[in-house]
Order: sequence, then structure tokens, then C-alpha cells
Amino acid sequence: GVALETVEDLRILDGDAAPNQEVFSLEARRGVDTLTVALPARGIDLALATQQPASAGLVWDQAPSGHQIASVLPGSRAAEAGIEPGDWLVRVDHLEPTSLEAAQAMLADERAAPVFVELARDGRYWGVLLP
Repeated sequence: GVALETVEDLRILDGDAAPNQEVFSLEARRGVDTLTVALPARGIDLALATQQPASAGLVWDQAPSGHQIASVLPGSRAAEAGIEPGDWLVRVDHLEPTSLEAAQAMLADERAAPVFVELARDGRYWGVLLP
């Protein structure tokens, strides 16, 4: 029931402030969509106390695992599916390619069956079926 503006505002979730509460519900809203996440009431204050190294005021996000796509050929299956340069190839048919060569083999044009490709773009994961 309390709006949070910054990460520091999460300190209200400290388990000591509500000793009989095991879980806090956190709602994230964007437009008409609401996502509810259950957070443990214990230990969150320890995670918030972890010092972050100073780096010119920047907060770092870990890049997705996988292979970043440098370019997409116009008219290709990938282009028609909406894959763009800068996307990250994460999985092919639910398997993580162990190398770039493995990824290329998994996506070879000679494949007889369609292939399900999982990608990451701007922190969001999505999938597409390539014919």
C-alpha cells in the first residue's frame, strides 16, 4: 500500500519492522498492467546493505548470456521474424549454444524443421519460431 520511488524505499520491507510477516507483496504497475511479486520478509535488509562499487554514478546490468547479433540480412528468415542487430541469441530449441559455431549449426538453412529461437533485447526476453 506504499508507493516506492527509489531502491532505498525498499527498506520498509525489513523483516524487523513486521516480525510476524513472512512475505511482502510488491506490485509493479505500468499503465493498466500489474505484476505482483512475493518477496521474503527476512534477509532483504542484508541485500540492501551490500555496498555497490562507485563507477561514475552508473548502475551496471549483467548482459544476457548468449551471442550478440551483429547484423541481419534483409529478406532473411530472421529479418522476417523481427530479429534485429543488437539482439542476443540466448537459446535455440531450448538449448544454449556452447559456441558461435554451435549456434550457426543449430540455425543452418539446411534444417528441415522450424526452429524456436529465444532472444533478449533491451532487458526483455522473447521467442520466435523460424520456419
